Amino acid sequence: MSDCWCEVSRAKGQRGVVRSLRFLDPCRDAAPFVGRPLGALLAELGARAAVRSLGALLEAKGGDAVVVEEAGAEGAFLVVTSRAAPAGAVHVTVRHLEKHLLPLLLDAQIARAGRRSDLSAREGEVLRLLLHGRSLEDAAVLLGIAPRTVKFHQSNILRKLDAESRFDLLRVVFP
Repeated sequence: MSDCWCEVSRAKGQRGVVRSLRFLDPCRDAAPFVGRPLGALLAELGARAAVRSLGALLEAKGGDAVVVEEAGAEGAFLVVTSRAAPAGAVHVTVRHLEKHLLPLLLDAQIARAGRRSDLSAREGEVLRLLLHGRSLEDAAVLLGIAPRTVKFHQSNILRKLDAESRFDLLRVVFP
């Protein structure tokens, strides 16, 4: 498992050097990577896109820098994030996400948007189906309701989320 957290120096002369490292797997030894460049750790973990984006990861200012890439042939993803830290450092986290988790993460974000906007349970179901690319007719069949009812729910969803169209829902739900 490649999940880890580390603190990396941004100080002059030590830029990009791993100060401390913790792996989620307690059996994995972090010692060989401490004092070495972050790029070496990322390369070892198979985060090739993150190695290419090393400058952006190290320069994280107010927000996070994020790199997402495929992890091997099994269809998993590596998510590398960095956030500015005190004392001239940056915190870098590497997470390994199995592909079956992505729809669950999307659904959690959709549910959050529904709660924030006070959508009814049915409106939440319709929103989820629409954002998964289902047509109004498909959603109607899956929910056992008339297409006209789905269109009514869609209209309420757009109004409650202050979105102009189904496409604009992406902007609102995934800001």
